[in-house]
Amino acid sequence: MKKETSIYKYDNEINNILDIAYGFQKSRVLLTAHELNIFTILGDQSKSSKEISEEIPANKDSIERLLNALVSMGIIDKATNRYSNTRTSYSLLIRDNPNYMSCLDHINNLFQSWSNLSETVREGKPAGISASTEISEEDLNKFIAAMNWRASKIAPELVKMIDLQNIETVIDIGCGSGALGMEMLKVNQNIELTLFDYPEVIKITKNHINRKSLSGIVKTLEGDLLNDNIGSGYDLVLLSQVLHAYSIWDNLTILNKVFSAMNHGGTLVVHEYILDEKRTSPDYNALFSLNLLLNTSNGNIMTENDLWMLLTETLFSDFKRVDTEFGTSLIFGKR
Repeated sequence: MKKETSIYKYDNEINNILDIAYGFQKSRVLLTAHELNIFTILGDQSKSSKEISEEIPANKDSIERLLNALVSMGIIDKATNRYSNTRTSYSLLIRDNPNYMSCLDHINNLFQSWSNLSETVREGKPAGISASTEISEEDLNKFIAAMNWRASKIAPELVKMIDLQNIETVIDIGCGSGALGMEMLKVNQNIELTLFDYPEVIKITKNHINRKSLSGIVKTLEGDLLNDNIGSGYDLVLLSQVLHAYSIWDNLTILNKVFSAMNHGGTLVVHEYILDEKRTSPDYNALFSLNLLLNTSNGNIMTENDLWMLLTETLFSDFKRVDTEFGTSLIFGKR
């Protein structure tokens, strides 16, 4: 690997600050290349910058600079002035490939909202979109695709951590694509599964249900979690990455509603990123807390004590925390 040099090579502290400060450049190069469809245009071929620029279309000299930056980052290859995908970019960055990282479209949108961080910190409220019902159809599809990509990666291991024996009725609240809920059916095919989310999301959810040939087996229920009925008689309620989008007061409302919808002895499963009590670690979770400041009205990452308090106030008992290998935690409670 080529050794990087710096004019501050004797000062690691300066280099560390500069690495953080300039970190946006590599991110922007990758996201711009993705946005311009460069990896898909390359496919399994090698092409010149002129050929690529004509397919986009874009300025040939500008594209060449972008391509060279991608080569320097090890994302694509270059030989005799022709560019090609690496094994990694071919597998992960070409649209419609089985392993395509569909989260990148959403991350590109996040890049725009993070550009408003200074203003948002000053004002204490997001400058951009704050609720799923306000998101354009295109951006909502990108968001659900990103959530489905991650959920599909973690679902098999996550569901193994949940005891589904003797469970007959399940509701996956804030289901998105429904990937986690539908994974439960692989463990216990006798589960009566209901997927709940906003009406705009459920339209997308139904497409995922159809792709998995589960139409007529999986039920859907649409509405606003704070204001609409979620049904009743559930043995298990899954709240995966839901509570962090709401204020503590709204979470009390949600958990009271969930408690009332559950059978006696039923299990609540909360899947969340959790901060330590200083609210500074893990670093991803601390950054995600800022992401919620930028993209929700009242969302935040909670500590374990925050969640214990919410569950105690809403009469749940027998709490248990199990950390996953994905940087998240499962919090279990009983009705």
